Amino acid sequence: SQDSQKPQKSGASGGRFGLGSASLSSASALDLILFLSDLSQPAGGKTQGRFIGRAVFPYHHLRDGDFEGPFFYGVADHERHARRNSAWISTELQRQLWMEREASSDKAGSSILIVAFQDPNDDADLDATSAQAMMTALSQAFERWFWPAITRNRLSARFSLYENDRRISERLVDSANLAYPMADILSGGEGVVERTIPLHVPKSREGSGPFDHAARLLVRVLDDEGETCDELAMMRGPLMVVKYRPMRGLALGALPFRAALMCGEAAPEPDQPPTTADRAADAFLAKAEPPQHNDWTSRGTDLASEYRGGSAQIERFMEAVRAELKQIVAPPNDDTTQGPEDLRRLLALPGTAPIDRKAEVVRLEWRDPQYSTLAATIRVNFRKDREKTSLRPHVYIETDAGAGIELPFDLRADQAAVRVDGNAFTFAGGGRDATILLSPRWDEVPVRRDLSAVRVDVSVQHRRKEV
Repeated sequence: SQDSQKPQKSGASGGRFGLGSASLSSASALDLILFLSDLSQPAGGKTQGRFIGRAVFPYHHLRDGDFEGPFFYGVADHERHARRNSAWISTELQRQLWMEREASSDKAGSSILIVAFQDPNDDADLDATSAQAMMTALSQAFERWFWPAITRNRLSARFSLYENDRRISERLVDSANLAYPMADILSGGEGVVERTIPLHVPKSREGSGPFDHAARLLVRVLDDEGETCDELAMMRGPLMVVKYRPMRGLALGALPFRAALMCGEAAPEPDQPPTTADRAADAFLAKAEPPQHNDWTSRGTDLASEYRGGSAQIERFMEAVRAELKQIVAPPNDDTTQGPEDLRRLLALPGTAPIDRKAEVVRLEWRDPQYSTLAATIRVNFRKDREKTSLRPHVYIETDAGAGIELPFDLRADQAAVRVDGNAFTFAGGGRDATILLSPRWDEVPVRRDLSAVRVDVSVQHRRKEV
């Protein structure tokens, strides 16, 4: 095991699933990654040159026995010999490891060395041209996903390309030379419209809350109608863009725009500390992020199990964002574009739009320590023909990326309000919630049940017409 001495509940860390570590490992042909950090706060009286390395071996031997899996390079713990703590290394050793940081820099930060780098998506050897293209792609991706933190002077990066000992190319990306088009949204000034969007954070399973958070929506309407963007950059405390959500089709003749949604601890102005509600909203949205940190959703996340009704609050929040955006970018109302009122009434179609039938998992819990019975509470948003609408659960083993591994299961009812038909079920009572029992068939998948994270999705089947 390893200890980097970072506080376990530090709010500075945006990740929770270890996907970043897995991405680094996949880019190393030797599965060996080295880390060197200069700290913003002293640890043991020191700030510069904290080092640790990580490798993943099929097998390795230490004096205490044989081990498999990760191995960490650092200082041995006196109490636990298999444990490695971070080491403080000299500037000379940093130079020998090709990890020397600028001596004149007093900025905190980390250098990561991927030993035996390989492109996970391309097995071809890197030549000088492809290496230059990769450095350009890395710097562009850094700007695209981290421009909020760069703009606020919380993050910068230097990209250097070496040929043996000779540096042949370098690019610095910081707030002074950031060229990403959306960065000017945070600069304020004329042309930026700001609105407050309420986000209700339900009471958590731990008992905190509820809270009412005020997120900030910043919109810059573009002067050049030929320039198209119409995207919403969503972010929270770490100031990394979680997702670029397309917002096209808000209104007929809508003006082109760029928008940023500042949530959680990202909502306050730079000189203002976050409130309790801001921190609660940040924790709420963190639970709504899947391992890829690329959305706010209840699918494949801890949201439903940690916050009752959390999925509905996310949907209401995004609907409010869309409605506010529509008001900002819609052209001025003009009756001539709609036609006379009397004519509109004559052409109006009778009836109402059909309800989008949805089902969500609001609670998951294992009924036994052997992970053989999983209870899932399902909530639906419709009443009409509820007993005739078939619902089908899907069980997946979570992975670092992708849709997950499908896990076979047997389905049975937990209460009289559910009627089971094979691997599908219908509501037999009048409530909105129903609980089903899922019995995974672990012997049909090559994973250990005690080391797996399980996700349950529910799909609404088309209702059969009775004749």
